[in-house]
Amino acid sequence: RNHVNFNILGDGDGRMNEARGQWALCYRNVNGAPDAAAPDDATTPGDLPPDAAILPPGADIPVEADLPPPDAVAPPPPDAGIPVEADMPTDVSARPVVEAGYYLTTGKQRCSKAIETSDKCQAAAETLGLKWDGERRWNNRYQGCLRDTNGVEVYFNSKGDGDAEMGTPTGQIAICKAYHVLSGKERCVTHIDSVAECRKAAELLGLSWDGERNWGNRYRGCLRDTNGNDAYYNNGGSGDAAMGIGTGQIAVCYSWVASQSDMPSPVTDMPPPEYD
Repeated sequence: RNHVNFNILGDGDGRMNEARGQWALCYRNVNGAPDAAAPDDATTPGDLPPDAAILPPGADIPVEADLPPPDAVAPPPPDAGIPVEADMPTDVSARPVVEAGYYLTTGKQRCSKAIETSDKCQAAAETLGLKWDGERRWNNRYQGCLRDTNGVEVYFNSKGDGDAEMGTPTGQIAICKAYHVLSGKERCVTHIDSVAECRKAAELLGLSWDGERNWGNRYRGCLRDTNGNDAYYNNGGSGDAAMGIGTGQIAVCYSWVASQSDMPSPVTDMPPPEYD
């Protein structure tokens, strides 16, 4: 079997042209003519694998120090743009929906908005850094997403609605959908659609509950005033004239359409380059 070596050391010729030595591979020999003086079993261009790299005359032969480390991240091509906030689609319907997150109850407290499916419960477990332990069919726990009271495992209970084991040392507590306060005239995707839920949101967000309203110039649903103090539930219309203004309100939601503020910043959220 033939071998090719690249010698980076001395310039001696003690093993050159010997039976177990080496021959030189050249573009041309010292006389300027094509180098035809190779042994009968020497490798010829036709013997090279089809993906072999052929260097043009005068090219530097790459050595190991010239190569990037095997796990290096290649830099983007010169014309590749860096994604920034301005890249957010202008078409609102093309933007992703953002979920507000989750919160844990205590004792026998119930969710105002339960997590409805096993898949969403598993996603909540991952977000909260808890161990997913599958589905159950318990009659003595609430239906929905549950975490055991020792704070380790999460289950989705698809059956009963009892509370005998809710909040006990060997039982579970509920994992619920959390709330998010929007800005300006942003609208909810998943609304808080009852006075009781809105009041619960106000409590968890540290707001003062200020009752129900029948405004025609604000969105229907759960609202917080723009100065950040009070929460209301509006039974009225779906206008937006007073949404986001100094004396108006903003919406409180379970989920909403992503805005530019939900996107990565131009530089700080981008991974650093591994090499130049």
